[in-house]
Amino acid sequence: MLKLLLLAATVLLNGRVSVALRVSELKCQQYLEQNSRRTMGAALTLNPDIFVVTTVNCSDSVDLIVNGEEADRGEFPHQALLGYSDGGDGYEFRCGGSLISDRFVLTAAHCGTPRVVRLGEHSLSDEEDEEDFEVGAFYKHPGYTVKASYNDIALVKLVRGVDFYNFVRPACLWTSTELNISTVIATGFGHTKFGGLLLGLSRGS
Repeated sequence: MLKLLLLAATVLLNGRVSVALRVSELKCQQYLEQNSRRTMGAALTLNPDIFVVTTVNCSDSVDLIVNGEEADRGEFPHQALLGYSDGGDGYEFRCGGSLISDRFVLTAAHCGTPRVVRLGEHSLSDEEDEEDFEVGAFYKHPGYTVKASYNDIALVKLVRGVDFYNFVRPACLWTSTELNISTVIATGFGHTKFGGLLLGLSRGS
């Protein structure tokens, strides 16, 4: 199933076939469009040309999620919560993940098979636009072992497809073979330094 990430997609421009893009690259473009603000402007002259300025809404660097800060609603639309049985009819959220397509969530193999996946959640204390999805399958990396942290990656397949909108959208996957960045952002509900579960989605770097 990991090979799904390597599939190529063809983009049609003006009726012509252009260079094929990987699915992850298309998701990057969609994510960029979703998280960009376009402003129209014009010079103060007669019959000026209209121009458009595109600004990417990126957050400033902050501390780790412990002592981090609350994320804005819709800032990380790929964030997923993995729910596990609480021994009764309910479930509790103990792991996170990232939506990478309309049927798959990327997570850690050590999380194990969840009962449900929740998308669109921003605050566990409020009922807003979140939606729960049943899990159809759980695929661990074949090289993962419990005793080691290597290959700690897995895919969760959802029973039904996800309808994308402002607050639910796949993550922008890294497509380069080189990692030429110095700062990354971690997102999740996590735990506070006092051991309590964070009720709101937080970010840290």
